[in-house]
Amino acid sequence: MSSVTEKIKTSPMTVALWMMLVCGCLIGLISFGIRSSFGLFVDPISGSGGFQFGRETYAFAMAIQNLFWGIGQPIAGALSDRFGPWRVLAGGGVIFAAGLVLMTISSDPLTFTLTGGILIGLGMSGAGHNTVLAAFAQLMPVERRPWALGLATAMASLGQFMVVPLGQAFIEAYGWGMTLLIMAFAMATTPALALSLRPRGAVQSAAAPLTATANSFRESLRQAFGHRSYWLLIGGFFVCGFQLAFITVHFPPYLADMGVSAKIASWGLAMIGLFN
Repeated sequence: MSSVTEKIKTSPMTVALWMMLVCGCLIGLISFGIRSSFGLFVDPISGSGGFQFGRETYAFAMAIQNLFWGIGQPIAGALSDRFGPWRVLAGGGVIFAAGLVLMTISSDPLTFTLTGGILIGLGMSGAGHNTVLAAFAQLMPVERRPWALGLATAMASLGQFMVVPLGQAFIEAYGWGMTLLIMAFAMATTPALALSLRPRGAVQSAAAPLTATANSFRESLRQAFGHRSYWLLIGGFFVCGFQLAFITVHFPPYLADMGVSAKIASWGLAMIGLFN
């Protein structure tokens, strides 16, 4: 084990691996952090200072966003297998950024659902940490793969801790529209960050190839749903996603109704991300 560790430390591929790790974690941090901030915009956008179409319209768009985030992930996975995760990350980041920009001018319920709901949901499915995990699974050396996957997952939750309070500070200082544009600019860096996840040179040769089978989509589903662990994973992620997605959207306006400031609400969401 010591000889393997020493070889990794002295290998010329180390810089490329660290660049891939840092950039991949940054993508997960930014995308999930922004996604966790949408509850801060409920009252500013739907109330008197925004489009005035009511909380229910905003909440419906966020529900559609979660559905399309889930619907888009198998598509993103298939595209990653065919074209590479880095291309999917780059494309998803552009779609996500476009959705954030268009949210600022989506003044009617239908348009807001299309931009804040469908467009951002599809962008998240491509530029979320799930695609980063796929890239790490393909490119990381087998001895570092579990560590890299765990770190990438943790960094996504850290994004909630870091970005949510920062987003609230931007809303208070610059308004909700400018804050969305700032977030869009942050997401627009995804294509540049994704370049480090290209399978090239020493990085590609260092990764042990993942075994794959040429099963059809139907056969793959049959095998998955026939496996008890797959059902347990679905159950666990359903419970997690239902609660976390619900809380991140509705927690800030609920606290506002209770007379609690938006700043305290943002730190409440941040602490959830930290302990997650």
